[in-house]
Amino acid sequence: LVNPASDGTVYTWNFGDGGTTNGATVTHTYTAPGRYVITMNAMTFANYYEAENAQLSGGVAVASDNPGYSGVGYADFPGGTGTNVYVRWTLTNQTAGSVNLQFRYACMGNARPLNLKVNGGATNFINFAGTNAWTTYMTVTYSNVTLVAGTNTIELQATAGSAGPNIDALII
Repeated sequence: LVNPASDGTVYTWNFGDGGTTNGATVTHTYTAPGRYVITMNAMTFANYYEAENAQLSGGVAVASDNPGYSGVGYADFPGGTGTNVYVRWTLTNQTAGSVNLQFRYACMGNARPLNLKVNGGATNFINFAGTNAWTTYMTVTYSNVTLVAGTNTIELQATAGSAGPNIDALII
């Protein structure tokens, strides 16, 4: 691509042989000669918050070794759990209202649940299902979340019994 991904742009590739991947720059090797139709979709989100720009705590660190993420990396949860192991976004709204929160993530193997806390309120369980590979990204949605006018905090905590998945972004 001439113009690489900017924050909030997600690229999805289909190589015509059953192979798919995400990312602005990708590679693919065909197992058989032939003609293949290659498609690439680019989606840009208006309210897209990269996890690597959020507050990270308790060993959660920015990583970039599993391609397919947007931005410059993703939040990689450590093996431990606890209320101090989290990704926290702080954002400002002009008006109060109800929104759907969508989290873009990758998760190899079994599901890795996290707890969601909005503005320090009640804890809400979110199950991040396995995506079959650390390079396969999906989204999970938590609906009807009330945000206030002014400053809001949205936090994913590793307090639901497991370490978290790789969190790429929050989409509102």
